[in-house]
Amino acid sequence: RSRGLGDVYKRQLNALSAYARDGLRKKKVKIIESTTPIIPLYTYTVENTLTAARQLYDAGVYVNPVLPPATPPAECLLRTSYMATLTEPLIDEAVEIIGGVLGEKV
Repeated sequence: RSRGLGDVYKRQLNALSAYARDGLRKKKVKIIESTTPIIPLYTYTVENTLTAARQLYDAGVYVNPVLPPATPPAECLLRTSYMATLTEPLIDEAVEIIGGVLGEKV
């Protein structure tokens, strides 16, 4: 039985998400463990979250800040999302930037 293109993209997306999680862990970024293409990053406070989101955006990495009431006040986070069309070099670049910003802030 032949596999559809959707299966190929799903496998690629799972592999790239795992690659990103591994890279973030190596940079000592505190992540919320999951097996999805959404990797939340702990930033804890509203101020840390908004500051880090802006610094990442200015450096070329877009993330979604998640703030109260969507999270408890001390559990704010940045939501990163991945696509099957990304490449490992692009993920490496983003992980390097994220590691630099969050290493200074959290």
